[in-house]
Amino acid sequence: MKKITLSKIIIPIILLTVSILCVLPFLMIVFTSFASEEGLMQYGYSFFPHLPTLKSYEYIMSNGTQLWSAYGLTIFVTVVGTFLGIIFMTTCAYALSRDDFKLKKFLSFFIYFTMLFSGGTVASYIWIARYLKLSNNIVVLFLPIMMSAYNIFILRVSCKSIPYSLIECAKLEGAGEWYIFVRIVVPLAKTGIATIALLTMFTLWNDWYNSMMYMDTSDKCTLQYYLVKILDSITFAKANASASGGLSQASELPDEGVRMAICSLAAIPMLCVFPFFQKYFVKGITVGSVKG
Repeated sequence: MKKITLSKIIIPIILLTVSILCVLPFLMIVFTSFASEEGLMQYGYSFFPHLPTLKSYEYIMSNGTQLWSAYGLTIFVTVVGTFLGIIFMTTCAYALSRDDFKLKKFLSFFIYFTMLFSGGTVASYIWIARYLKLSNNIVVLFLPIMMSAYNIFILRVSCKSIPYSLIECAKLEGAGEWYIFVRIVVPLAKTGIATIALLTMFTLWNDWYNSMMYMDTSDKCTLQYYLVKILDSITFAKANASASGGLSQASELPDEGVRMAICSLAAIPMLCVFPFFQKYFVKGITVGSVKG
C-alpha cells in the first residue's frame, strides 16, 4: 500500500484553491454581463445578478451583421497570421540553432536588438502606410505582429535541444535541409511550436490597435476594435446626454453590463482553443526558458 504523505494532500488543495481563485473573476464577469444597470447601482457586483436582463447582449447584437463580420475577420486574421508566423519563426529559429550557420551571431544580435529598442509609433505608421502601402489591407492586421523576437528565441532553444547527430545521420542518408526540417526538426520541436502558436494566437485575437491605426472602413474591423467602438459610443452618448440635460435617458444605456458582455464574447473562443494546447504550454515554456 502506498504511503500518503502530508504534501500529497496539501499541494493539490493549494493548487485547487488557486485554480478556483483564477476562475472566479471570469465567472463574475459573465454573471455581471446579465445584470441591469439599476441592479448594479443598487446591489453592486454579485455572482447572482439582481434584476437580470439581456439588454447588454441585445445592445451588442443590435448591429449583428457587423458583429459577425468582425468575428469572421478576426478568425481569419488569427488563423492565417498564426500559420504564417509559425512558419517564419520556426524556420528562423532553426537556422539560428545551427552552429554551422555563418550569420548566426549577426542575426541573433539583430533580432535581440528589436527587443530592446523600437522605432516608435510614428516610424511604424510611416513605414507601413506610406512605404509598404498596406492601409486598408487585411494583411496589415497580422503582418506587424505575427512574429516576435521572444518567441523566436524560445523556438531556437527547442530546435537546439534536438541532437545534431540526428541531422548528421540524415545528411549521410542524402536528406536535404528542407527534408530534415520538415521530417525531423518540426516533429521533435512540436512542444515549443504548439506553445508559440498559442501565444501568437492570443496576440492576434486580442489585437485592436492595428485595426484602429490602419483601417478606415467599418467592414474591415476586427472583433476587439468593434467592441472598443461600442464602449466609446456608449461613453460618448452618456457624455453628450449629460451636457444636454438628458442624463436620465442616457443612464439606461447598459454601460457596465456591456463591458462585461464584451469581455465574455471576446474570451469564449480562446477558452475553447486553450484546452487543445494546454498539454504543450507548460513544457514548451519550461524548455524555452533554458539557456541554449
